[in-house]
Amino acid sequence: MNTKNSSIRAVLIGLLGFSIGGIAGNLFTYLIIISGFAAWLVGLFPENQPLVRLLAAILTAFLVVALGGAITGIVNGLAVMRIDVGAKTRPYLLGFGYAFGIGQGIFFIPSLLLISLISIYNNAPQTQPGAYLIFFGLLGVIYGILMGILLSLITVRFRYSWIVFFASLLGFAVGGMLIGLVLYNADSISPGTSQMLRALTRLGILSLLTYIPIGAALGLAYHWISEKRRTKGDEAVTPSKWQPILVIAVSLLVYFSIAGIVRQVEKFLVIRPGSTADVLTDETVGTHWTSPLSPVSANQGSVSSQHGIHSNEDGDLALGWAQETDFGSDIY
Repeated sequence: MNTKNSSIRAVLIGLLGFSIGGIAGNLFTYLIIISGFAAWLVGLFPENQPLVRLLAAILTAFLVVALGGAITGIVNGLAVMRIDVGAKTRPYLLGFGYAFGIGQGIFFIPSLLLISLISIYNNAPQTQPGAYLIFFGLLGVIYGILMGILLSLITVRFRYSWIVFFASLLGFAVGGMLIGLVLYNADSISPGTSQMLRALTRLGILSLLTYIPIGAALGLAYHWISEKRRTKGDEAVTPSKWQPILVIAVSLLVYFSIAGIVRQVEKFLVIRPGSTADVLTDETVGTHWTSPLSPVSANQGSVSSQHGIHSNEDGDLALGWAQETDFGSDIY
């Protein structure tokens, strides 16, 4: 097979494989969401902690999207193995699964928040299709940089990582612009059909248009890698041991940093029942708490309010009331 035919074959395999991978991963994410499993996970948290439930919903969304991205990456890795037939299985399957899972999971929530923020405060894109192309193209560039770094370090030797990086950058940039074009015309896609059919149709179109340019670009890149492997040997293009170790080490560092932040945020967001032990426990200027009094010994003046009883989370009880004294009204 000559070089031209092999290049066309690599493009076609990339187009088909990445399209199937994108549809499979996005379909998995969609089915998990509508199945109620994600809602069930969030429902495990107490209803009286709405802020904690919100944080749990964000983390659940990250997990679901990351799993969908991992499925996409594994299918994409299988496609690349059909292009670079001399490569080992593990770097491509695990590498693509890890890269797409981590990349898609990390990038999904910030991009969604950014899209929501812009849609609230800027209505210009509704009448300017070019704004959709530019905005989603820029998102594609950012995502392409992230994915390019991950894929190039995990799957190929550092000296040849530039070809995978630029292919990822180009493919995701074009894919982002195509997403913008589809979203601009979203209302004209399968009108009059059921909500689920309309959602699945749009999801399929978005998956195809997103991963077609990515599959073509990365198909050519890994065909070039395959040629280098054939002429220079396997060791010339196989990633060095330090490359995946570096990626995993940085990922773990980011993970534990995020986990620590999430833990502190969770503590901050927890709504705790109030108690008398949390308020004015020490003397302050002009105001202080005396030693606890029994209602019998303290009730020497006229009571100006009903008694109220409260318990804190440790089970301690406190009785409170307002009472007139010689110096005015005090709280006991």
